[in-house]
Amino acid sequence: MVEKITGPLRTQLETQLRNHKKGEPCLLLVDNACAVYPLRPMACRQFNVFDTVCTEGEDAYYTRRQDVLTPIRDYADQAFDVLLPFYGIKKSSERKCMIQSGEVHRLVKVLQEYDWPKLAERMQAFDMRHSPSGLETT
Repeated sequence: MVEKITGPLRTQLETQLRNHKKGEPCLLLVDNACAVYPLRPMACRQFNVFDTVCTEGEDAYYTRRQDVLTPIRDYADQAFDVLLPFYGIKKSSERKCMIQSGEVHRLVKVLQEYDWPKLAERMQAFDMRHSPSGLETT
């Protein structure tokens, strides 16, 4: 994700990442839309909550089952296959094995517990390495 988002959206996301506090709404939302939808994390690919944003510590799958879409397995498996190379699983045979065994689910993170400011630091470091002058580009 670090290198895929550019321009003002990247600046907005980096700011949100840097300032995120545990328990706040999803920091990947910009103008009420997912800014990273094509690259969304595995947790987001598994279940879609339709209505109200989850409260702190809530798992809507259990508390509001009627509000959660469970994806069709074939489509979820296809999404995992596309996403696994970003997790370092490059070989098609390894991806297939992880998906079929269910091992892919161990990669899922609780997004509220992720160290988002650290991702902002990685974005800044990436920008420094890839800008022609070595100056920050965001």
